[in-house]
Amino acid sequence: MTSKNLKIAKISTPKSMTEAAALLEKLEQNNVDTVNWNDYPVKPEVTFHIGHDDEAFYIHFHVQNEEVKAVTTEINGEVYEDSCCEFFFAPDDQGYYNLEMNAIGTFLFGYGSGRDRERIDASKLNGIKVFSSLGTSPVEETEKITTYTLTAKLPFDAFVKHPNFKLDKELYKGNFFKCGDKTPKMHFVTWNPIGTDQPDYHRPEYFGDLTIS
Repeated sequence: MTSKNLKIAKISTPKSMTEAAALLEKLEQNNVDTVNWNDYPVKPEVTFHIGHDDEAFYIHFHVQNEEVKAVTTEINGEVYEDSCCEFFFAPDDQGYYNLEMNAIGTFLFGYGSGRDRERIDASKLNGIKVFSSLGTSPVEETEKITTYTLTAKLPFDAFVKHPNFKLDKELYKGNFFKCGDKTPKMHFVTWNPIGTDQPDYHRPEYFGDLTIS
């Protein structure tokens, strides 16, 4: 299976999440548009931009054409059961981090080498910022919202298993996802294809290439 490659360009450090979104939208647009499993054909329209400075990744998702549900409000809660966008990043071949964000910006952040994962203590995650165009109040599936954006800052010091992490290589591995495990229209869509029989995002052997510039 062929791996995709995307470029993560360097941006000037934004002063706000609004400025981060504006800077990111000038970069290459990428699509989360691979339906890997015939039992789950729903494919929302999802694009994203990603960049970095010396201290963090910045990611901007745009999602449309789905029925949105987002009721989880606790950090490290079950956000993937809601309308959720995700970024998995492997600093090395020992394990990877997963940032999962529902449509109102509640996030889960974990680390591990596969499905057996540790959710990082929320007290260590104050630097992670997620801004949603929907605000932070829960969204019930009956509200029929169909479009939103998420802008996230993921500081490298959140990589607590990799103290003093810096982007010191040209090539890393990762993947980007859109899911909704308990939404009205359940879906599992990926940036880089996954070759499993059933939905499973925690398969680093199917991560794509992330080129740092």
